[in-house]
Amino acid sequence: NLAYNHEVLRTVGISNESGSATKYDLIAWPPSLKVDSYIVQVGCSEIMPYAFADSKYLKKVDTGGGTFLDKIGSYAFTNSSIEEFTANKVLSIDEYAFSGCRNLKKFTFYDYHYYSSNFKSIPKGCFIGCSSLESINLPDPVESIGESAFQSCQSLKSVYFPFNLKSIGTQCFRDCVALN
Repeated sequence: NLAYNHEVLRTVGISNESGSATKYDLIAWPPSLKVDSYIVQVGCSEIMPYAFADSKYLKKVDTGGGTFLDKIGSYAFTNSSIEEFTANKVLSIDEYAFSGCRNLKKFTFYDYHYYSSNFKSIPKGCFIGCSSLESINLPDPVESIGESAFQSCQSLKSVYFPFNLKSIGTQCFRDCVALN
């Protein structure tokens, strides 16, 4: 456990044979923790479902880039106050991971060449209700965008579709009134 201002950021360590921690999963970020930015530390393998849900003060998250982040779990950031997210070496994102993030304005997939061929989809409802999101550049390995992935992203003006894109789910861009 990592302590900060009498609140606890819960993590679970995974040790190697010598007993030293090699990986950890980020389980929960206290919603009332008054920190405005966070860089996911080297060794984090997964941001668990609901880990940052309803965070009131967190504005900026960066997945760092020291190691690959295997997964961002379902509803991991749902209804949080984040405004900016940098996905650096993220291998997968689960359904509804950023749903209801009304203040999310900038989402960046950093270093496209690091995205493995396993990162093939933007899942169902991933960004639903992110009403401040203005643009997104999807990484080249993406082949599908799930149902309602960007629904109600009312400020979304542009989307970069990768060359490999084969399918777009129903209602994917419903109520994206700024999209041309």
